[in-house]
Amino acid sequence: MANRRDDSLSVYSVADDGTLTLRETLDAHGVWTRHLCLSPDLRFLLLANQNSNEVVAFRVDESGDLAWANARLPMASPACVVFP
Repeated sequence: MANRRDDSLSVYSVADDGTLTLRETLDAHGVWTRHLCLSPDLRFLLLANQNSNEVVAFRVDESGDLAWANARLPMASPACVVFP
């Protein structure tokens, strides 16, 4: 979940009954966190940081944990991330 209030990213696990449990909260590495999307192979999460004018990347490991990939793609006011 993208959190604009503190520019963070929250990761939850989903139980079989639909209950959410917070796993971790990470720095979004940008300003005004707007939208996120998993890559089709589920290895990366891209996050649009609208007011810092960039999309940033996180690696997703086999357990679903995220790690900052130290990758930034500059672009003007990204509001949405979509894979074709």
